[in-house]
Amino acid sequence: MANKFQKLALSCCAIMAFSAPSVLAQSFQDGLDAANRGDFELALGIWRPLAKQGDADAIFNIAYSYDEGEGLEIDDAKAVQWYRKAAGLGHRGAQNNLGYMFEYGEGIAQDYVEAMKWYRLAAAQDDPDAQNNIGLLFDNGYGVAEDNMEAVRWYRLSAAQGNRFGQFNLGYLLDVGEGVEVDDEEAVRYYRLSAEQGYSSAQHNLGLMYDYGEGVAQDREAAMDWYRAAAAQGSARSQINVGVLYENGEGIPANIILAHVWYQIATNNGHEKAAEYLREIETTMSAKSIAQAGAITERCIASGYSDCG
Repeated sequence: MANKFQKLALSCCAIMAFSAPSVLAQSFQDGLDAANRGDFELALGIWRPLAKQGDADAIFNIAYSYDEGEGLEIDDAKAVQWYRKAAGLGHRGAQNNLGYMFEYGEGIAQDYVEAMKWYRLAAAQDDPDAQNNIGLLFDNGYGVAEDNMEAVRWYRLSAAQGNRFGQFNLGYLLDVGEGVEVDDEEAVRYYRLSAEQGYSSAQHNLGLMYDYGEGVAQDREAAMDWYRAAAAQGSARSQINVGVLYENGEGIPANIILAHVWYQIATNNGHEKAAEYLREIETTMSAKSIAQAGAITERCIASGYSDCG
């Protein structure tokens, strides 16, 4: 069965979405409402004059539009320019996102030291994404000496604010004992907090904890539930584990056809071990059963993994 995920590599999730301050001018709110309706042309038409007046939130949202291609063609260099303007005005989301651009070399030369500088400015304003991102830099030794204990400290700050990525990363270090003593029960707690916010990596790892009875009573039915939740989001690691439980009849009645379905889906998503399992299971199946599994697989994929038998 698949092993636990390795340390999370930061993804696009670090990028903060459109800014919406607690008190908004009506014109800014009109722009935000337009963006939420998908009318980015109108939104940008409202935000540009505000940006000229030095409105940090309007500047940030223009940057984000260049970053994500919402209403504008994607242009990382222009996104960096606009993020830098908003960051200079103290906008914590812009500071975090500018740090991200430096970390990954998007629109500007990669520079971990600059990334850390901007993350720290955002974190000083209690930005939970920036706190998590600082943790990742320490965790991986990017631009700083690798320091798992410092990574744990930053993940805790992020997790305490309900950040699902900080919760997952803290759970992982508690799980494997890096920078902190192994504590499976606490790992389960943080995985659960993240999983309940829909983070597929946490759902997968929580499934593994139930599968092996680590930090929680072994419960293959609960393991299946969490694997299925992650599998529905396209996690090939969870998809193969769903197949394993169906093949072995663990947590649910054995079903060779549904095992084939999930091995095929995981194979389609690039999991090499799933392809091996698929070949093995087909040696025990009739042509009719394989065809039946194929039909269910097509239906499952077409439904976005919601109708999978």
